[in-house]
Amino acid sequence: MSIPIRGQYEQMCNSAALKQMGITCKQTIGTGFKNEFYEWMNEGKTIRIDYSKSIPLSLNHVFSWHGSTAERFTAELGLFSES
Repeated sequence: MSIPIRGQYEQMCNSAALKQMGITCKQTIGTGFKNEFYEWMNEGKTIRIDYSKSIPLSLNHVFSWHGSTAERFTAELGLFSES
C-alpha cells in the first residue's frame, strides 16, 4: 500500500507509477482507513516483478545513442550472459 505525502510531487509520481503496477494507493487517511488497511492486509495480493534484466536494459537505453557501445560495455561486465 502506498500513501504519498501530500504536496510532494515526487511522492505523487511514485504513487501513480505504483498504481499502474497494481499496487493499492490511498491519497488520504480518512475515518475508514483502519478497515481499509485490514482488508488490504488480509487480501493476500502480492506483486512479483523480475528486475534481473534491469541493469543491462538500462545501460542499453543510456548508451543507445552511441551504437554498439552498450553491448560492448555490458558484455565486458558479463551482464549479457545467456544462462
